[in-house]
Amino acid sequence: MRYIGSKANLLENIKQVMDSYCGVGNKSFCDMFSGTGTVSRFFKPYYRIISNDLLYFSYILTEATIENKTIPSFEKLNRKGIKDPIKYLETIPVSKIKTYFIANAYSPYGKSKRMYFTEQNAKRIDYIRTQIEIWKEDNLIDVFEYKYLLACLIEGVPFVSNITGTYGAYLKHWDNRAFKPLEITIILLATQ
Repeated sequence: MRYIGSKANLLENIKQVMDSYCGVGNKSFCDMFSGTGTVSRFFKPYYRIISNDLLYFSYILTEATIENKTIPSFEKLNRKGIKDPIKYLETIPVSKIKTYFIANAYSPYGKSKRMYFTEQNAKRIDYIRTQIEIWKEDNLIDVFEYKYLLACLIEGVPFVSNITGTYGAYLKHWDNRAFKPLEITIILLATQ
């Protein structure tokens, strides 16, 4: 995920410092400003993770990747004929998608004519987000499946966003990545 403040390039250095100063006996690792959860995921195999961040997207990403031990099975959706929820969410034709919040507030479709997302990607984000919520309300997915699907959507959105790395402002001209169709990112979970 593109994110200002990511520590992805520092992970090995952080581990060296942890190993030299904390020793082997420590069992917990606290990621105080977890952001995308990159540091928490990296240290999951070595420690019990305590993760914190003010942003809800950060909470979802970390819960989905730290609390889940395996990729969810989606048994109830499978019984309804939805064998692969990610593929199902990605293949709904845009023409069948109703517009909701993202399309109205963050794309040229809305009154503000903002350029965070193309109209098509904004509508797809709205559909996927709404469908995940419907599955939750209909008790077709449990809490871990819910957070996992949300995290997969969150991870895919930056690859079609017309931003520099923060949603504080959009670019005034379309970046080429914004024209790619939204693809939900399948998140690999760190092993225990």
